[in-house]
Amino acid sequence: MSSTLKRVKSLLLPKSSPTSDDDLQPEIGFKITHNDANNELIVKVLSARNLPSSFGNIKPQGYLIKVKVFPGREKYETEVCKGSWPCYNKEFKFPLNSSFSGKFLTLTAYANLTQEEKKPKLISRASFKEHIEAFVGDKDDTQMRKSVKRSQSNRFSLNNRRLIGAASYNLEYKNFTLNGKSGRATPDIWRKLENITSGVQTERKEGRNGSIEVTMSYSNSEDGKNDSIMVSLNKLRCSMQTMQEHEKLGGNLYIKMEVYEFDVLIAKWKSDEFPPTISMKIESKTATMHATVNNYNLDRIKITIRLKCKNKINKKAKLGEIVIDNQSYMWKNVLESPSVPSTLMMNFE
Repeated sequence: MSSTLKRVKSLLLPKSSPTSDDDLQPEIGFKITHNDANNELIVKVLSARNLPSSFGNIKPQGYLIKVKVFPGREKYETEVCKGSWPCYNKEFKFPLNSSFSGKFLTLTAYANLTQEEKKPKLISRASFKEHIEAFVGDKDDTQMRKSVKRSQSNRFSLNNRRLIGAASYNLEYKNFTLNGKSGRATPDIWRKLENITSGVQTERKEGRNGSIEVTMSYSNSEDGKNDSIMVSLNKLRCSMQTMQEHEKLGGNLYIKMEVYEFDVLIAKWKSDEFPPTISMKIESKTATMHATVNNYNLDRIKITIRLKCKNKINKKAKLGEIVIDNQSYMWKNVLESPSVPSTLMMNFE
């Protein structure tokens, strides 16, 4: 009777599906040895498993582990290994000035993403003429160097490393239970890689769509008809979750600034395209927008900063927006102190 009931239950109850690698949490394996003779710790990074095989539509070219003992100055990195189950077997030595009681070890995993090959850009006739003149000596070398410097300053500084997670381990004598060649050692230890909150502090909680540092200034004119507004961008910050959401869109990002007077566009600026990132420094000298406005119309001025995405089929999507108008803190601040720049980290809504 009992065997019949078991067969009936097996037919009625749903069968559990096998767990895929994507459902497993990344882990890191390591071993620690205490060298009594030299009073140093030897940390051996064994391997990692279940590391993410993709970030959106981007495939990592390899993974590395950063190792550090706190408190302490020394920090090391493994070589980059391919595969979502990389094997390292790399040892790192940390000198100890005293007992390691109260110290702890951290292992942080990163993915190195493959950089896409950039397509060669077409050279305009004017640019081609400048290169020819510089080659034959008709153009001053100083002027040519300035031109090259300007073109390079338009580029963004990008980081192609993605944080996966970190594991920590408290160093205690009772955990060193094995006799090794160099001293007492721990067994092989496996720890889950936990997410690390990234981003910078702002006046309010970090925006879900990312944050950007904005510098703005306002200058009066003698007749009040040619007042000047200057807006520049300094750096972009996103959380790990936000960056991964951007990567899933399968395209590059760009930033667009516009100034409206009575809902009429009077000035605009657009950045070059760049891949999703956690942190990006922007050249403020080139990421600057100027607008000339009438003093009597300041209440009708609106500035927008948009973070947008352009995928491979040229479909555009707005990821976040910042609006600066007469109700904004930054706007009121620059009007109270003309010609004095004001800088603020602002969240994309």
